[in-house]
Amino acid sequence: LFVVLSQSYSVLTNTAEPKKRATLFNRLKSPIVRSTNFINELTVEADERTPLIKKNKIFGVSKDLAIECMGEVVGTAILIGVGTAACACAITKGGADLGVAATWSWIIAAMIACLSHVSGAHFNPAISIANKIIRPDSMTWWKVLFFSVSQFLGASIGSFATLNLYAAPILAFEKRTGVIRSTATGHKSAAIVALFYPSPNLQLAVPGYPSILTATMMEIIGTGLLAFVAFSLGHGKNKIQDSSGSKPIIIGFTVGTIATIFGPITMAGLNPAR
Repeated sequence: LFVVLSQSYSVLTNTAEPKKRATLFNRLKSPIVRSTNFINELTVEADERTPLIKKNKIFGVSKDLAIECMGEVVGTAILIGVGTAACACAITKGGADLGVAATWSWIIAAMIACLSHVSGAHFNPAISIANKIIRPDSMTWWKVLFFSVSQFLGASIGSFATLNLYAAPILAFEKRTGVIRSTATGHKSAAIVALFYPSPNLQLAVPGYPSILTATMMEIIGTGLLAFVAFSLGHGKNKIQDSSGSKPIIIGFTVGTIATIFGPITMAGLNPAR
């Protein structure tokens, strides 16, 4: 195309007579107009054949918002899927809590690095709501609702995947420990994908165990610390630039630290979708 236009320009500029120049220009213009009309016809025909993606909307939702929600679904599904898989390994095979915390650390760092440009990488309704409150112009409440639904959906997909992939080890664990799902002992295996207080798989003496009020305060502090780090790193005056790639790592280490400290008591939820 560049060569053709260059040659055409050369012919036009070297044609001295105005009438011949106008004739050549019209000859060049005609196929371009026909090509443009043909492309427009194809576009209209494609729009008619794809009603789900029409007028920049997908299922009636703006395409940009739909893409952001898909990013939240995918990111939360992978995050929760990998994290609960680590819990499954620890509970059924007797793995270390530090290994679970490390897994949560790197997977959240990886998802933030991969999807922050798509949806902002919230993966947590608490972060989405806090973002709206702290930065009112950043998103509407409708967007917060769509994000929250997407995060719950993603978390459900991730947990469902873990339950299916680890079905045999979970059944073996239940048989070995005498767990019956329909009884009070069922929470020992359900802790793989859900949160329980007190943590059912810790060998701690019941006397002196932190109260439910203490555990609640620990969850508030842990979630607040996570939000503090995330929003501080995203502040406009923060000198840590996105190009350094350190933000996802810092947030990942923060999650791992909180999980290490609070996990043995509250299992470190930090996330309503979790």
